[in-house]
Amino acid sequence: MASVAFPASLKEIGGHAFEDCVALTEVDLSKTALQEISSDAFRETGLKKVTLPASLKKIGLQAFLGTHLEEVVFSAELQEIDDEAFRGVVELTSVTLSNNMLRIGYQAFSDCEQLTKVAYVGEMKTADCMVEIGAFQNCTSLTSFAFPQSLSEVQGWTFVGCRKLKEITLPKSVKKVGDQALRTNSTVETITFEGEEAPELTGNPFPFKESILKIMVPSGKSEAYKAKWDSYESYHSKIEEKS
Repeated sequence: MASVAFPASLKEIGGHAFEDCVALTEVDLSKTALQEISSDAFRETGLKKVTLPASLKKIGLQAFLGTHLEEVVFSAELQEIDDEAFRGVVELTSVTLSNNMLRIGYQAFSDCEQLTKVAYVGEMKTADCMVEIGAFQNCTSLTSFAFPQSLSEVQGWTFVGCRKLKEITLPKSVKKVGDQALRTNSTVETITFEGEEAPELTGNPFPFKESILKIMVPSGKSEAYKAKWDSYESYHSKIEEKS
């Protein structure tokens, strides 16, 4: 199967629909009413390019695992990317996500070794997004990363193995940062918190203190952050205020 024509009325692509169709290299869904791509729908296909509609809201479990996509652009309507949806898409270099994300699942983009750019579109409507364990694990080409404006909680081991990652930015909306959430196995130059209030920390969310140069917080908020993070006194000397 080298090509597929989709009806304009299409709202869902079912599970395993095109799995292992290695001859399928390009899919255009832009003129459909598609809202969901279900689990394993394009898993292990030869897919190099996909054009998605503005109506799309959910990507299912392992939906594009093992494909050959180089770029993926979602609209501001996207809300959920399920577990391992793009795991091991080693040719992927650029992803555009929604600022209205509600969930980025377990290892959703793990092992995307050439991923260098993660951008966002749309205005935040609600701050309820959870980024789950290992979402960008082993993305070894990432040098900087900003979470979506809708972020509420980031779980653990998000960036483990991202050995080139130097800058991480967390938006005003973040409420909780999990154990090992910001660890990268390398030196991180700057972790920036944009919120006026310090988020809750659990376990040890930071890289080892010798592997982080500075933690940036809003002007006039360093003492408030230190007070909220009183159990993390060894990191207090890293905290600086943005001018």
